[in-house]
Amino acid sequence: GINAEYGKQWYQRRVRGAESETRKKRLTTAHAHFLEIEKLFQGFAAKASQFNGWYENAEEDLTELIYTSSMEECKQLRDAHSEFVETLSQVKREEFRGLLELDKQIRSYHVSVNPYTWFTMDAIEDSWQNLLRTVKERDLRIEKETLRQAQNEELRRAYATQANKFHEWLQLTKSQLTNTKLGLEEQRDLISRKHDEIKKRRAVLKEIEELSSHLEQAMVFDNKYTTHSALTLAQQWDQLNEFTRRMHHTVQDQIEALSRTGVDEDELKEFTLM
Repeated sequence: GINAEYGKQWYQRRVRGAESETRKKRLTTAHAHFLEIEKLFQGFAAKASQFNGWYENAEEDLTELIYTSSMEECKQLRDAHSEFVETLSQVKREEFRGLLELDKQIRSYHVSVNPYTWFTMDAIEDSWQNLLRTVKERDLRIEKETLRQAQNEELRRAYATQANKFHEWLQLTKSQLTNTKLGLEEQRDLISRKHDEIKKRRAVLKEIEELSSHLEQAMVFDNKYTTHSALTLAQQWDQLNEFTRRMHHTVQDQIEALSRTGVDEDELKEFTLM
């Protein structure tokens, strides 16, 4: 009787001990399980927050207004964008894949709500796809801006070529008109020819003014290829035209005066030198 009772109690204690040990192991396993989920939740939350912060800054940079004033600035813009795209395709794509892997691990535990963040993988994927679209859009806008600047550069060069040539012609013409070695009649003939040339050159000046107008319409107010504005060239043309007209009048008066007095030009020069 006593031995049987003792044996029974001993057996029950062994069973309870085994059950307690099993329960302890089960609790330990469950605790480790939840710690692992907790670790994954926290890891995802930290990386998702970091990724979202970068995304918001990147989106702001990619959508900012593009405006440059030279081909050099366009090149700087393209270089900066290429550097961003390289970072996107290498570093950030790897971070994005890391988030996908974390999300996959979390889903394997059949849990969906992360208490540490409101960012979901679906939302992050939407942001990623939106960013890729925004990158392509910025590519197109940079390409458009580069084309605009190329056209502006062509306008600058076309204007400068015309303006510089016209200014050289103005200087040369004035120099030829002030040549005092010629006789009066030679001067008069030269002035007449030059006056006709000056009037014909008004058409060239008009072309320069039209090019200048195109530059203004394109909001281009700088030109490293020339220092001559259309306004200044027009003023110089007016001055040269008026100078030629007055000079012709003066020389003609001198010729007529000599004719009336009967004094020839050589005698007049001798008189002037005395």
